[in-house]
Amino acid sequence: MASIRKVKLKKGPPKVYIIQSYKDEAGITHQSWIQCADEAEAKELLDDVRAAERENRIYEKPQALNTPLPYAAVAPEDVMTVRELVEAYRVHHMHIGGWEAHTAGNVINITTHYIYPFIGGVPIKKVTPYFLQQFYNDLPNHDAVRSHKGGEAAKISARTVREVHKILRPAFRFAVQQGFLSHNPAAELELPKMEKYERAQWSDEEVLNAINKCEDDPELLTMMSMMFGCTLRTGEMLGLTWDCIEFDEDCNGATVYIKNELARLNIEMIKLTGTKINFQFPPMQAGNRTVQVLKLPKTDRSIREVYIRDTLVQLLRDHKEIQQLNKKEYAEVYQDFGLVFCQKNGRPISDEMITKRFKRFIKNATLRKVDLYSLRHSGATAKMAASGNDLKAVQGDMGHSTPDMLMNVYLATVNKARRKVAEQLETIMFSKIKRPQKDGKSDAGNNQPEQKKQTE
Repeated sequence: MASIRKVKLKKGPPKVYIIQSYKDEAGITHQSWIQCADEAEAKELLDDVRAAERENRIYEKPQALNTPLPYAAVAPEDVMTVRELVEAYRVHHMHIGGWEAHTAGNVINITTHYIYPFIGGVPIKKVTPYFLQQFYNDLPNHDAVRSHKGGEAAKISARTVREVHKILRPAFRFAVQQGFLSHNPAAELELPKMEKYERAQWSDEEVLNAINKCEDDPELLTMMSMMFGCTLRTGEMLGLTWDCIEFDEDCNGATVYIKNELARLNIEMIKLTGTKINFQFPPMQAGNRTVQVLKLPKTDRSIREVYIRDTLVQLLRDHKEIQQLNKKEYAEVYQDFGLVFCQKNGRPISDEMITKRFKRFIKNATLRKVDLYSLRHSGATAKMAASGNDLKAVQGDMGHSTPDMLMNVYLATVNKARRKVAEQLETIMFSKIKRPQKDGKSDAGNNQPEQKKQTE
């Protein structure tokens, strides 16, 4: 139960805190130190803090009390641990809108499994660069926490170590900013190298072959075509609504406005981060800790418009007709949320559902294994070739703020284009080189006998 604690200082009156306990989504108990002006104020607030504790929410002092903001109410620096620092930084960062719900959930997962069990109780004043470097070096020797989906046991990966660093470095920077430390021990550390992963993707011919083999599932055919033709992320495709597609009756074209992304988020994280939700789908059952939502896409530049032409437009029109038949068939049980791609009862299609469906199609059609998201990569490569390597045009369709991601990650090496370059070099340059002969004489090549004669 929340209680009042006084912390004596070398100079001046003692500081007064209310210590509140709360549990995160993993069921792990944390403490929140709420600083008060004096003992009288602490006694005045104690009942409210205990009420918040019973509801398992972090108490926030009313701004009218003219006291420090909640994220400033942390343990004094002489006793603060790594865990308390990270908690203070996390609350502060969410308070200023630094994370959205999905990212905040990942941060809690990393801190819960890979920071607190190892160094959570270490006082921050005892953390040195050497200490953190040894911690990073040791992490890969331990087993990673297995997901709820199971899978084979594995050691903590280099990627996870880097995720740990992405939390600790700004947390210790926050400690310096608040005057708890004089320097950031995580500022200059060596991180493990990550193995480069190149996502497999289909060529244009393979995409066309796959789409043509998908005749028995017209909805999946249309999804694949939209992923490729509009270079959509999976969540953007599943979050499309009909009011975001503007058909141009005059030229058989259409404009697709990407404004939403379908996601499943933790309800508590939505509240804590203030993540902007455009629409929240009603849950299938009461008591769910997560909810499906339509939220803003990944970045500001991800909010964009993409243009499509005849065939894609007709695929969408045909798909809409089938959807109208489903509405009539399911009648009262149909839930109309205006989604372009949905279950037969109108409910949204989850990422897991479409992933399994795509894998099953690839297996049955005996196609080369790729994941659904790779169609976005294939689309980017095809658009670069179709646009004459117009980076800005393709970047706009992808929703990237800079062309770096497009060039470094998405574009596959096109062997056909590379062969063409080699052929051009042969014609304009290499065919004119004088090749040395076995007898020491030079030769300009069998294709240039006249030049050889003149040289002799």
